[in-house]
Amino acid sequence: MTGAAPLGGRGELLAATVVALAVGVGLLARADAGAGAQGAVAEPNVIVVLTDDQRTKDMLAMPLSKRRIGGRGVTFTRAWATFPLCCPSRATHLTGQYAHNHGVRDNVAPEGGITPFDDTATTATALDGAGYRTAFVGKYLNGYLALAREDPPYVPPGWDRWLAAGFPGRMWGWTQVVNGVLRTWGTQREKRHYQTDVLARQANSFVRSSLEQETPFFLTVATLAPHGEHRPRASVASPRPAPRHRHDFERQPLPKPESFNEADVSDKPAWVQDNPRIDAELRRALRARNRDRLASLSAVDELVAGLIDELREGRALQDTLVIFTSDNGFLMGQHRLRGKNVAYRESASVPLLARGAGLPKGAKVSAPVGNIDVAATIYDATGVPPAIEPDGISLLDVAADPEAHADRDLLIETTRSEGVRTPGFLYVEHESGDVELYDTGVDPFELDSVHGDPAYASIRAELAQRLDELRDCEGSECG
Repeated sequence: MTGAAPLGGRGELLAATVVALAVGVGLLARADAGAGAQGAVAEPNVIVVLTDDQRTKDMLAMPLSKRRIGGRGVTFTRAWATFPLCCPSRATHLTGQYAHNHGVRDNVAPEGGITPFDDTATTATALDGAGYRTAFVGKYLNGYLALAREDPPYVPPGWDRWLAAGFPGRMWGWTQVVNGVLRTWGTQREKRHYQTDVLARQANSFVRSSLEQETPFFLTVATLAPHGEHRPRASVASPRPAPRHRHDFERQPLPKPESFNEADVSDKPAWVQDNPRIDAELRRALRARNRDRLASLSAVDELVAGLIDELREGRALQDTLVIFTSDNGFLMGQHRLRGKNVAYRESASVPLLARGAGLPKGAKVSAPVGNIDVAATIYDATGVPPAIEPDGISLLDVAADPEAHADRDLLIETTRSEGVRTPGFLYVEHESGDVELYDTGVDPFELDSVHGDPAYASIRAELAQRLDELRDCEGSECG
């Protein structure tokens, strides 16, 4: 286990006693939890696969994952990133907290990146302390590169195997911290060094060795795909697909929902209005980027399928909770915008599929859920006491009784706005003083803000009050 400093003498004895008690409590709690859940076991394994910038509709590139996770488990059709930006969302996955509680509110310091994040109380530290074998494979928090270059590279507490990757953000010629040692992977000539494939081999190896040791494990695999690559001479920041998938989506048209290249944005804040209409040249670039993004996900689909096969061969598939999701969505011309970090549907909507831990098979659940719920689900499935109280709820509870959670509200935070998303509305207050309100029941693409419509005055007031309650909520207050 990681993160412990040598104490010496009676300090070592005291530390050992505390750890032993903590492990004992965790094992008893898991045993009690397992006894009460249909199909659950006392010590279920946990695998989380987290992609980067993946839109919900991008799942069309991942038929194996849809079939082997969603088809054998639950697909949550209204899943949201509560802060749709890489680093804040990843901190939420590790803690189960909204950004206003874990303190990471941007990708860069001082408000964001790894600097303000307290990594001593995460799902990893909790499960590691309860006897789980833990591993992180892939992209960690933004800003980790500086710590990786230390001598020795920084390894966060709670992870027994540490294979942080993805810097610089390239599919070839990238650097990884392999258990405290820097390793640089090769160029495009060396096909086996394609980042997603390397992560897949490392993840499979960890699962295989954990099953051989008959030790419950917690694995997080965080891919760079389908995030754009940092390529100095490239005109578009598209991810490079694996060579075998280069032509998978070469005829795929650019999705153009009603919100694409929105004609009238006069009801939206000035920073949206300032964006010009998308011209033919940009459309071609977006189409090429969309094809590369989808093709890059083909290798991720194989990564997921490989993990499922590994679990099946090790006779551990029924004993493992598998969760697939993304850190945030991505705008590809909707409302004239590109990227993320806004409250609109295409930025905040994420895929979320889960199987195992007694979840029903082949179910689709429309009750609203968020990335704040992933940590709560892991604690619920394993019975391990939380390192800190999550702001979310267990997906196991939502799947067991969707109607009880059908009216749930979720806070949406960004670097310049706060909002509340309900099953029927999106209400957003911007630091500029602008307000947006969308009746998503009749306007699912969030085209016409009704914040100034007298017919919606009472709803606006109600949602403004709800936002005030959520913007500083903690733990169960956020439910």
